[in-house]
Amino acid sequence: YAFAHKETLGKTPTLLYCEHEIRGALSVVVGKLSAAGFAANQEVNSPRKRCREFHMIQQGEVLVQVGPANESTAFMPEVSEAPAPAPDDEKAGGEILDTLNARDQFGFPTLLVDDFKLKVRVVTTAVTHTLYLTRDALDDIAAAYVVVANYIEGCAVTREEFDKWVEVEGDAQTAAHKRLADLDELRADIKRQQDAAQRQAEEAKARIEGRERRAAALARRGTVVS
Repeated sequence: YAFAHKETLGKTPTLLYCEHEIRGALSVVVGKLSAAGFAANQEVNSPRKRCREFHMIQQGEVLVQVGPANESTAFMPEVSEAPAPAPDDEKAGGEILDTLNARDQFGFPTLLVDDFKLKVRVVTTAVTHTLYLTRDALDDIAAAYVVVANYIEGCAVTREEFDKWVEVEGDAQTAAHKRLADLDELRADIKRQQDAAQRQAEEAKARIEGRERRAAALARRGTVVS
């Protein structure tokens, strides 16, 4: 899969890490991916939209901004009106938190909880294409191969990003923080595996370069190396 779809999957580091550690993982994931395209200056997500989507950018650029304080209707009865922002709110909307490009990803915190207040607004600055997973797609992956879903979560979200993106209350907050703590342990294990793989690759490269240097030295002395 990674070779056949290298033009697209090559820009999804999380999925490639997953395939490297769990052979065949991409065969489970690829069928659940959806493609999206956005025009320049198009809103991808916002407190009012509250889309539950994890995007992996193929091309283009998006800005993650502090969301307008009066847009979200989370935790509010449907008949109620959202409160107006406080006049002295320094983050009433627009402050840029992140600028993301190809190979970057965003939105995974929205998959972790059902009821949340989205604290950010995501808008494109250029024509942008992404591959994305929905909550239902991630649930399907977990039903077929839970270790793959766990690995994606471990690579895709941190407590810092979660707190930046969403606000949750009550039992949902407790459950989310417990899940994030579990993911911290998984992420530490993933980091150890990735570091080990990197060391092995560097050692293999060093061995190859060493053989090439010895062969070149022998060739200069007129010795044929088979």
